[in-house]
Amino acid sequence: MPIASGSNANAPAKFVRLFKDENLWVRPYAPGGQSRKAYHPLIATCKNRVAQTFGSVLPPLNGGIILDAGCSMGLTTCELADLYPHCKVVGIDVKEDVLGWARFHGKDKLEAGQIAFLQADGYQLGRSFSYSVRFSAIFFMNNLLYRVRHLQGPEIKDILDQTRPFLQENGYLLLSGVDYLILKKDDCKSGFVKVASNKPPDSQPRLLNSLYPIYACLGLA
Repeated sequence: MPIASGSNANAPAKFVRLFKDENLWVRPYAPGGQSRKAYHPLIATCKNRVAQTFGSVLPPLNGGIILDAGCSMGLTTCELADLYPHCKVVGIDVKEDVLGWARFHGKDKLEAGQIAFLQADGYQLGRSFSYSVRFSAIFFMNNLLYRVRHLQGPEIKDILDQTRPFLQENGYLLLSGVDYLILKKDDCKSGFVKVASNKPPDSQPRLLNSLYPIYACLGLA
């Protein structure tokens, strides 16, 4: 993993720089804190999932750093790097073994310094990233929406609350599973506004609306 250390008077203790030309500081992964039921158990993935899922509603991003939370084997991370060539992309996963495959699939982009992979918890970003980090977009491809039925409302809200500080102002949070939802960081009461979705909050029946628990937590249902 191409983590380059560097000296910076403002850098937090025990953090190292992930990209030599970006203010992105990380520290080693420390397991714990989140119930395992929150994590998607599968590692299967496929090519072109981002474009096939979001299509024309993908937000325009002309720079900054994108986070691929729960990147698994790295195919979505590499796709994001192709879709957003002017951005750096960080793929994270709690499973170190799949990150080996991710580094294999992304070898060329790793060497070019466009992407990086890191063992980290997408639901607890503060355990791995400096709080000075701001991402232009955070993608949760599958992992959150496929597990959301196993979580209570306060647990979902806690994940969203821990994610929001790491988005830059007007940054995007993109969630996908069977359905998709794009949120934008905002100073409103819930902290997010809805940008796009393939299933509205009032879609019935609620049991088949995988987005409903997210809408409910944000006060959008």
